[in-house]
Amino acid sequence: MELKDPKITILVGRENTIIEVEEGFSGQTFLRVQLTPEQLSSALSRMSGTKCESAKVFGYDRLNKKHEHKFFEFELPEYLSSYEDRHSQALKDYAESIIPEGWRSDGYFRSQKSFFDKDGKDYARVVIRRWVEVKE
Repeated sequence: MELKDPKITILVGRENTIIEVEEGFSGQTFLRVQLTPEQLSSALSRMSGTKCESAKVFGYDRLNKKHEHKFFEFELPEYLSSYEDRHSQALKDYAESIIPEGWRSDGYFRSQKSFFDKDGKDYARVVIRRWVEVKE
């Protein structure tokens, strides 16, 4: 698979170096490699097969897809209307259960705009995301 808009970030630190590879079209970082200073020196000296402290691959299914996001607003059910419920896992689970198919909720409800009143009822707002195939 060829990436549409590849990007790389190298963060060199005293304790370790982090290398991230992103596919820019989807905005998805899909590879993160961590190196110790010794491993970084080895790799930079053209030593092939240098071992890494850690490496993670994730979000591979989103590569070369268009990222879309929008706000999703919903009325809070009575059992989730207290202040304590506004930051609970139950609220995140409820939001995930009612968002449109194919979308995923960020599950973040700590913004000033996360909760509001409309017509005397309590509502919540969350960002939802999806990645879609684009026909060229």
